Amino acid sequence: MSSSLFSAGAVIIMSVLLFYMFIGSVLEKYHCKVGHEASLVILFGMMLSFIAYASGHHEINHSLAFDENFFFYFCLPPIVFASGYNMKRKKFFENFANILIFGLFGTIVQFTIFSIFTYIVMQFDIMWKYNGQTGQYEQFELSIMEILLMCSLLCCTDVVAAISIIKYEEQPKLFSLVFGEGITNDAVCIILFNTVMEFAGPDSEFTETTPLLILYSFLRLSFWSIFFGIALAFLSAIVTKFFRFLTVKPVVECTLIFCFGYLSYCIAELFHFSGIISLLASGILMSKYSWYNLSPQAKQVTSLAFNVIGYAIEAFVFGYLGLTFFSYIQFEWSWQLFFAEVIIVILGRFMGTIGIIKTLELCRYKSGIRFKDLVFISYAGTIRGAVAFGLVLRIDKSVTNKSVIVTTALGLVVFTTIFLGSTVATVQQFLFGKEQEAAAALKKAGFEHEAKNVLEGEDINHSHHEIVEHPNFDDIALALKSPGEQNQNDPARKKKGRCVEWVKKFDAEKLKPFLIYKYDRDQHKMAKKLNDLLMNKGEQLEEIFAKEGEGQRKSQLYDVLTGKLKVDGQDFSSQLAANHSDNATPRDRLRSSNSKRPLIEDRRVSSNNLLTPKKH
Repeated sequence: MSSSLFSAGAVIIMSVLLFYMFIGSVLEKYHCKVGHEASLVILFGMMLSFIAYASGHHEINHSLAFDENFFFYFCLPPIVFASGYNMKRKKFFENFANILIFGLFGTIVQFTIFSIFTYIVMQFDIMWKYNGQTGQYEQFELSIMEILLMCSLLCCTDVVAAISIIKYEEQPKLFSLVFGEGITNDAVCIILFNTVMEFAGPDSEFTETTPLLILYSFLRLSFWSIFFGIALAFLSAIVTKFFRFLTVKPVVECTLIFCFGYLSYCIAELFHFSGIISLLASGILMSKYSWYNLSPQAKQVTSLAFNVIGYAIEAFVFGYLGLTFFSYIQFEWSWQLFFAEVIIVILGRFMGTIGIIKTLELCRYKSGIRFKDLVFISYAGTIRGAVAFGLVLRIDKSVTNKSVIVTTALGLVVFTTIFLGSTVATVQQFLFGKEQEAAAALKKAGFEHEAKNVLEGEDINHSHHEIVEHPNFDDIALALKSPGEQNQNDPARKKKGRCVEWVKKFDAEKLKPFLIYKYDRDQHKMAKKLNDLLMNKGEQLEEIFAKEGEGQRKSQLYDVLTGKLKVDGQDFSSQLAANHSDNATPRDRLRSSNSKRPLIEDRRVSSNNLLTPKKH
């Protein structure tokens, strides 16, 4: 590639990124209900690709052709790692059963539905393909293994449009379900595709034992992929704990964390397992253990840096899909297969999402998901992702109808992202518009708790007056009980299985002390809260610091950090040590706290009190 051609490609890519950021900010500013930056940047990329193709600069189209190795080794890993590392783990694992149903079992059900419907369509002998080089049409038929191969990659969804529209603060449960299903679906689809690939050679035959062999290979790939991810995450925690000289410079720490995650991906791919699952597992566990071993600066830098990289590459991938479109114009195209798969994908998605939940509910499973939430989750998942197109390019050249499968997958990804992705906000407004208006009115009136319940579809069992006047009631009642009474009477604990309780106990008593430097549960919780405060309220804190004047205390946190204010006559660190001693029981902590403050606090506090460290 000549230097001028390379420079032209770089200019095009930078233009795509700038367009993505600009149009996304405009859509967010004016609250547009139609259109999304992902769909618009694909159209922008397609326009540039068409201009290059129509003007005869085919070398530009050729240079911008989608490279599956570049995508899977340099584009996808940062996006997945950022998703795992910055995941809202609490809500994710609270809804883990439903996420597993959607992401694992739902994906398998959809794969089955897609395969059956596609096989039925093939029996009508109505499929023709157009050869872009010769300009001729010829009839074709996909074999069973080709159908399985194509349907395994068409199960890959893309929930970027939905995730960008749902606000976690307003609808945390729906956000966690859509986000959790999205990342689980990608991992499962890649394993499913790799599994089918093993049996999709030119001489392969579909026999009675093929489904069992596919299931065995699927489980084997899943196990070893998760194993590599866990192993590298634990190794990173051990390194950052015992080699403290590596945790001095935030830049080094950030690079170190990313290298461990990327190493898990590469090792898994080297042994032909799923690097995505390994990377996701390592990202989740590194944020749970290794994050606490980092310096305070690196804790913020890692979260922000991975998000920035993920966002930029995400924008590049969508633009890349548009730019590469006309690079495949001379491949074989089948509009009959394309339109058939559009209908099959939409019907199969709704059947595989709503159908599986309603079937389980008939068997007395309590999903806790409203029907309108199921409709939104189903619609958001009809969008096919770039992972699907990346996978289709990995199909071996020996597969007879690879060319038509490639163009069908590309057409589905572009069509669903542009047309269905642009209407996700409209569907959300139709389903949740009245709830959002009611929640906004409640929030404006000061009823924030009730506003959140309205959006989540939960019943309001207590008045706002009770919430405001008695914020510590549940904590106080629980603290006054003995540990035995807490375990016996807490209804949440009764619902948890013994296995889950054992894992939590093992994690708190064995894993965290072994993997985290100077582990102290309460101090680490406070460190996490402080980091979240700095990340989410940085602009307000900067304003407070800038306006701080002598004789003026705009923030107790600022005064504590600068040493101007003592908490109950003690330093902040001393107060934590006194209230969170390892030998103190909940009753002792409460008595110590009650000797210095009223039993029940008034929640109607000024803005200066909001940053006061909470005492137990």
